[in-house]
Amino acid sequence: MNVYSAGPPDAPMLLCLHGGGYTGLSWGVLAAELRGIQCQVVAPDLRGHGETRSPDDADLAAETLAADVAELWHVLAARRRLTTPLVLVGHSMGGAVAVWAARRILEEDASCPLAGVAVIDVVEGTALAALPSMRSVLSARPARFASLKEALAWARATHATTNPSAARLSLPSQLRWEEAGAATETTRGAGVLPLPPSLPSISEDGGVGATGAEVQRAPGLPPRPPLGRPKAPDQARGGWVWRTPLPDSAPFWDGWYRGLSPAFLGLPCPKVLVLAGTDRLDKALTIGQMQGRFQLALLPQACPAPSQAGHAVHEDAPGAVAGILSGFLARHRVGLPGLAIPSRSPGTQHPAPSPG
Repeated sequence: MNVYSAGPPDAPMLLCLHGGGYTGLSWGVLAAELRGIQCQVVAPDLRGHGETRSPDDADLAAETLAADVAELWHVLAARRRLTTPLVLVGHSMGGAVAVWAARRILEEDASCPLAGVAVIDVVEGTALAALPSMRSVLSARPARFASLKEALAWARATHATTNPSAARLSLPSQLRWEEAGAATETTRGAGVLPLPPSLPSISEDGGVGATGAEVQRAPGLPPRPPLGRPKAPDQARGGWVWRTPLPDSAPFWDGWYRGLSPAFLGLPCPKVLVLAGTDRLDKALTIGQMQGRFQLALLPQACPAPSQAGHAVHEDAPGAVAGILSGFLARHRVGLPGLAIPSRSPGTQHPAPSPG
């Protein structure tokens, strides 16, 4: 599994799971906003996405993705000898996977230091109601872009990502170059990579050039192929296509979301639900929120310019989402030393308060 990470390895881990069609780089701008707090951000490319390869990239069933995330956690915990708290964070499909993965991790290891789950802009009722129209939404996307500049222009025009910095960082990783008549996918690697210390910039020829320090590959991995448009005589015949064929994942859509609300409410840890709208709660979540079973954070209240935040709220309003997450961690003292309550021997008495 291809993984991006940033932050001190002994700090509380925010294991961030992207939505369908996105990659781990969709968390890049949020990770930059979180540098002020003591945490590490770990953002994998899930199965069938980005640079991750698996025996069956087409298997995007909820239980398969949850098993992948649980295995990743166990590997990281063993490799790094982690005893620090774990917080699962997920956006859209990744939010559902975060809930299913949290349940699986606790079933496999009850001693896991799961300190919280944060779900971003996905609700079972709303998601299930939207599924019948999802195919038409996906079919409206261009199947091919002549250049990365054209892809970025489309993202801006359709508000797929309203934050230009986030789009420049994550959108190229969602695409691959394909020659006319033959799919020639760019080479994928595996391992642990750092989040880019600076955002990629689109060069004049439509390629991606790194600004500032160069991203380093993990030891032993082959060099990363250039994301820029290949310099080939027949390059005009090819184009940039989506890495993940989301329409093909339709058989799994219902399984991602059905039963999500009760599963979320049933997790035995602090929970926060971050939404971009004000009327998105289904019945189960409405009752749960009234009972105080999770924290609800609404972007119109947290974001100074809510009209600029779309579904990818962690990309469009990373500062607001970072503020919500840091407040959530502080509220539940994740990564902070516990309060020491002084003990006293039986029969002893506390000193009387001094006058005045």
